[in-house]
Amino acid sequence: MFTNIKKCWNCKNELDERTSQKCEICGWYICENCQRCASPDFGGCKEANKRITRNVEIDKEKEKINEKKEKLKQVFNKYGFINKSTYNDISEIKEGKDIALFKNKYEDEINQILILIKDEETKNDESRRTTEEKKKIEKEKDRLKRMFRDYGFLDNSIFTQIFEIKEINDIVTFEKKYEDEIGKIIQMKNMKW
Repeated sequence: MFTNIKKCWNCKNELDERTSQKCEICGWYICENCQRCASPDFGGCKEANKRITRNVEIDKEKEKINEKKEKLKQVFNKYGFINKSTYNDISEIKEGKDIALFKNKYEDEINQILILIKDEETKNDESRRTTEEKKKIEKEKDRLKRMFRDYGFLDNSIFTQIFEIKEINDIVTFEKKYEDEIGKIIQMKNMKW
């Protein structure tokens, strides 16, 4: 029985004469898998290299589109905007113009997501600032404890007040309340030198 199945010289993928395309330049069948046609043993084909380069570029573009689709799904899901319609529309994206159409169709939702992202970033900045401020306050509390202890002014009352400092304003208030003691400590420090 006669068979129309051949194998690609490069990747060994099966080629069917009935369904495979022929290269316009060399006349060999084009492998659907690796896009090769004429074997280098038989002179090769310059068109195959062009075709492969084009396909690599197309594959890279498809990969970028798929990454953007995945990012859209993740963002829409994270902020509660994913539903059957948005999911299907994202899934239907095939090329760059489809992304533009999607963004145009869901402009309101995207703007709301951008607001939510900005709000998140603001909260993160505030949290970072709060953490830095807390570190500064703790450092200042330690300095005050050491200063008062080293010069014999640290008693339970002062220790408790230093412990209760929570904000920068509390430090300012404490220093005003104990400015006489702090003045004496500074004099004692200067006398040591």
